[in-house]
Amino acid sequence: MRLLEILLIGACLTMLLQLGRKPATNRLAGMLTGTAGIALLAFHLAVEGYRWQMLVVYITALICAVLLLLRPAHEVKTTPLRKAWRYGVTITAGLLVAASSALAAFLPVFDLPKPNGPYMVGTRTLHLTDASREEPLTTDPKDRRELMVQLWYPASNPPTGNRDKLFPEEDGAFEAYKQAFAKELNIPGFALDYWRYIRGNAYENAALLPSGKPYPLLLIGHGMGTGRILHSAQAENLASNGYIVAVIDHTYSTVATIFPNGKVTGFETDVSSEDLEAIGREVGGIWNQDAAFLIRHLEKVNAGESGSEFSGKIDMNNIGIVGHSFGGAAAFELAVTDPRIKAGINMDGTLYPVSKNANLTKPFLFIESEETIESKRKHLHEDIIQYEESLIKTTLQHNGSRIYMEGTAHYNFTDFQLFSDLLQVMGLTGEINGRRGEFIVNQYVLDFFNKQLKGTGGELIQGPNPRFPEVKFNTELL
Repeated sequence: MRLLEILLIGACLTMLLQLGRKPATNRLAGMLTGTAGIALLAFHLAVEGYRWQMLVVYITALICAVLLLLRPAHEVKTTPLRKAWRYGVTITAGLLVAASSALAAFLPVFDLPKPNGPYMVGTRTLHLTDASREEPLTTDPKDRRELMVQLWYPASNPPTGNRDKLFPEEDGAFEAYKQAFAKELNIPGFALDYWRYIRGNAYENAALLPSGKPYPLLLIGHGMGTGRILHSAQAENLASNGYIVAVIDHTYSTVATIFPNGKVTGFETDVSSEDLEAIGREVGGIWNQDAAFLIRHLEKVNAGESGSEFSGKIDMNNIGIVGHSFGGAAAFELAVTDPRIKAGINMDGTLYPVSKNANLTKPFLFIESEETIESKRKHLHEDIIQYEESLIKTTLQHNGSRIYMEGTAHYNFTDFQLFSDLLQVMGLTGEINGRRGEFIVNQYVLDFFNKQLKGTGGELIQGPNPRFPEVKFNTELL
């Protein structure tokens, strides 16, 4: 919870206690408390902003403040009935305030975790169109494949501008995101209105930090139906450690993609077919064409064709890819097929979308959730399990590693685990604390790429580490 919210709740409870006492008892203290309550309420709304979880606190604080300021100075005769009424109202109001406070705590306004690298982080968003490719997910042959890409990178210190909000607000972008996520979660749109206050740690359009040598490039792939927004903390942490990080919103496969002209696309990818392997290959192919197009674009940027400050600053000889869920399977496929990819990570993605007989000899890390391992054993068809395990086995024999994290579920590999502890109740995240889960994943991803792309580190992926007892090394097949 935010600081002024905590202070306001404390003031609200203090005013309730004042009203629970005899009306003429210490009237001056009551007036001072009421004045402070109104001032704190106004200050909170002006500085931190309103959110619906605190509505009962707002109303209670306002009513209490007015009653304290207007209460009579003379002694009012107290009868047993009046006393019972006063205590009953006070206790009921206190319980309602407690419930409102709990709601605010379980649905918090938060900042993304601070990156642990030495560099400040900048971010900027690109709108790219692949003129050579028809849009495969619409019926209009004139449509070209349009993509929104967000970059995170080491920034000059001190950077210019303000810390970037997680959800952009320009031209109704936040409203579009809010409604799309609310629809996906089957809740009213207003329930997510407080997401507008969530901040990251990157500075929008900050200058790239000059460096004597170029920064390795990392691509992050989101899961089916999510989007780049849910990998912001991961990208920030990698950028703070000296990487240029790019995350593509794969158009029509995200919860929402917002373009500069105001166009909003939602999730329109057909994954309902029983032939998930064929659908996986088709959609995975689209996604990897997106990634290949982005790499070509950044090669041109690095060569100086656009006159960008990124010219000569991207190490195109050291490119890694990491993906979650379907994006993890696509990352595996791209590592197999694209020689420009030097190393990759699959975070909790089933490998049914990839090509048959894929033989990956590059360094590759599989990170799985405890829930997914159990779910595969119970629900996946034996053919899919055998197919996936054969690919993993081959990869483990050629510079591959496989770990899983106790207490995790599928969305513990995204920033979604930071949004609320209630996600555990919904089964979307595991019992591990969200910030702990985020930290562990970030450390292992960073350690892997430091070794493979920078030639440093690599200790964490060598074997069990006492700092991270949740991480288990798994070389056995399902």
